[in-house]
Amino acid sequence: MEPHEKIIEDFINKRYKPIYFLMGEESYYIDLISRFIEKNILSKEEKFFNKIVLYGTETDIISVIEKAIKYPITSKYIVILLKEAQMMEKSIDKLGVYVEAPIRSTILVICYKNKVLDHNKKLYKLIHNHGGLVFNSKKYRESQIPDWISRQVKSLNRSITSKAQQLLYESAGTSLSTIVQALEKVDLAVPEGAEITIWDIEQYTGIKKNFNIFSWQRAIAEKNFHKTQEISFFLGKNSKEFPLIFLINVLYRFFVNLVKYHLSIPETRENLSKRLNVFPSLIKDYEKAAHHYSLQENIKIFSYLREADKQSKGIDYPPLSENNILPELIWNICFILECNKIYMNVKRICS
Repeated sequence: MEPHEKIIEDFINKRYKPIYFLMGEESYYIDLISRFIEKNILSKEEKFFNKIVLYGTETDIISVIEKAIKYPITSKYIVILLKEAQMMEKSIDKLGVYVEAPIRSTILVICYKNKVLDHNKKLYKLIHNHGGLVFNSKKYRESQIPDWISRQVKSLNRSITSKAQQLLYESAGTSLSTIVQALEKVDLAVPEGAEITIWDIEQYTGIKKNFNIFSWQRAIAEKNFHKTQEISFFLGKNSKEFPLIFLINVLYRFFVNLVKYHLSIPETRENLSKRLNVFPSLIKDYEKAAHHYSLQENIKIFSYLREADKQSKGIDYPPLSENNILPELIWNICFILECNKIYMNVKRICS
């Protein structure tokens, strides 16, 4: 049984702890657990007086403690959800005053996304020593996602073709929330017991086979400038789903892996898959990229990515439109290196 399943099972069996510290890079399970608590612990009538939702951007530790030491009204428990608690990183240790003597009729749920509490910290130890629970929602490796998709589909009493699974994986990457949202849409349209196909994924989720993150990476790996720009335009139009900072990070991880690939040759595809922490079918993209980008050129690309990252954040640059930053970055990656080669050849001939 997965850790998150054990937590939910305990709730179903009414085995509650006074404090739940939900942390980690994978927000999906943090949301899953906190939503379950919010919806199921209290009845509709009890929620009116005994459910409190706080946000780290709008509250402070003293206010959290003041709410936590109150006693429930017409209910056995009061449920407090502290969302965006990572925004209180500098003051979160002060919560230790309450953790040392928690109120047993209070269920305090702390959602600490994209960060982890050091296990050597006093607060971490206090939570463990006083009956609380710390849950670390770790990010899945890329190579684990296809199997995870299969398990999710099976839980919906459906099956999925390998090509549909790969399309879903290629479009969502390691974002479990995005995968689940897509499967929920398919679930409404595809009957139980049926097999989910590529047609279903494209028809009911809006995901396009040739316009996703991995198709974009593949076009860059092949130095197919026209295709890269075409997909970039599509991604740019969907900036809510594909924000610029996310796209820059995708390219950063791709070229970090390409450096590892250069340094790992010769290796079998299976070993490379483990070393790069990607699905085996993606190794061919790195093979193509290694042909087009030397190790030295690969390292040069990091400077382009760093500049694009600074531009996106307005660091050392005047405010720039995202519509300008991404095309320039793609141009630099696909063409500037070629220009450098021409420049060096001309320089050698003239010398």
